[in-house]
Amino acid sequence: MGFEDDDIEWYAIKEISADLTHENLDKLKNEVKVLEPLSHPNIVEFADSFTEGACFYIVLEFCNAGDLNDFILNNKLNYLIKLSFTEQIFEGLSYLNERKIIHRDIKPDNIMINYTQNRYTIKIADFGLSRFCQNVTGEEPYYEFSYSPKAPLYYSAPECFSKRSITMDNHRNTPKEIVINGKVTATSDIFSLGCLIMAMFSETTVPWVEKKPLLAPFIIVNPPIQIASATPEQTTDYIRKVIKIPGQPVMEKKFQALIVDMVESDWRDRPNAKEARDRMQTLLRSPATNQAGINYPQAGKGYPEATILQQPTQQEIITPAAGINYPLAGNNCPAAGNNYPAAGINYPAAGIQDI
Repeated sequence: MGFEDDDIEWYAIKEISADLTHENLDKLKNEVKVLEPLSHPNIVEFADSFTEGACFYIVLEFCNAGDLNDFILNNKLNYLIKLSFTEQIFEGLSYLNERKIIHRDIKPDNIMINYTQNRYTIKIADFGLSRFCQNVTGEEPYYEFSYSPKAPLYYSAPECFSKRSITMDNHRNTPKEIVINGKVTATSDIFSLGCLIMAMFSETTVPWVEKKPLLAPFIIVNPPIQIASATPEQTTDYIRKVIKIPGQPVMEKKFQALIVDMVESDWRDRPNAKEARDRMQTLLRSPATNQAGINYPQAGKGYPEATILQQPTQQEIITPAAGINYPLAGNNCPAAGNNYPAAGINYPAAGIQDI
C-alpha cells in the first residue's frame, strides 16, 4: 500500500487538531467509515486512523506525484495523458457507484497521482463529504440528505444548489422537478467529472484557498458563468472549444458528446458511471472512433514511454524540489518513529508526509 523506497514504506498522514468543530470532526470520521472497506487501484487506500495526544490522524496511501491540480499546472501534458487520467477516474467512480457511494466533492485537488513502474496511476481521494446510499435506485429523485457544506463552486451539479425548478419532460411531455433544496442525485458525481474533464483540457484557473489557483471550467463572459448555470448552447460551444484530440476527428466528436451528456442539467439525462466508463473505453479502442490506430492501453496499465512525461528521479518524486506542491506542507506531524498504539504500526521518519 505505501510507497516503497529502499525498504522504507511511505504513508500520507492527515493531522487534525482536537479543537476541530464537531461538524468537521464528523466529516473526518465519515471519511474513515467510507474509505476503510474500499480496495481499488484508482481509489486512495486507507491504512489506519488513531488519536495521539490532542490530535486525530488518518493514515493513507502515499501518492508521490501530488494532486491532479498541481500536476497539470506544473507540467505540460499532452492529450494522451489527459485521456489516460480521464479513463482512470471513470474506473474509480464506477467502482464507487457500484457500491452506492456518492463522493460529492470531485475536483482536481481531490484527485491524487502515484508514479510507479514507469506509469501514472490516478487515485480518487478526500471522502469527507461522501455518503453511502444503499436504498436508492436510478429512479429515485433525490437522496435523503442535504448538500452540506455548500456545493463547491465550479464542480457541483445544478441539483446541489438550494433552489427549485420545474421543466417539461422532452420525452413524456409532463412536468418534472429537476432541483429541490440542494439535494444530491445518482449522477451528481458524473456532472462533477464532466466539469473536471473540461478543466483538464482548458487549464483555466480561478483563485481558491489562500489564492491558490484551482483548475476550473467556466463560460468566459462578463461575469463568468459556471457550467451548472450555463445554457445548453453555451455549454456545448464551450466543450467543442476546449476538448481537442488532434488527428482523431471522430473520437473528438464522440468524446465531446459524452461530456455534453455528463453535464446535462437534468440528472436523469446523464449517463451513470458505468455507462460513461464504457462509452469512454469504446471511443478509445473501437476502430470506428480510433481512426489513427493509436494503442490506448486499458486504464491502469500505463501508457507507452513516448506518451508520458520524462521519468522523474526518485529524489524528484518524493520531495517538493520537483515543483510539486504538497497541501499544508510544513504542519507538524507527530514525532517520527512513534509507535502508535491504535494500530501498532511504526511509521519511520522518512515515511511521514503531512497533508
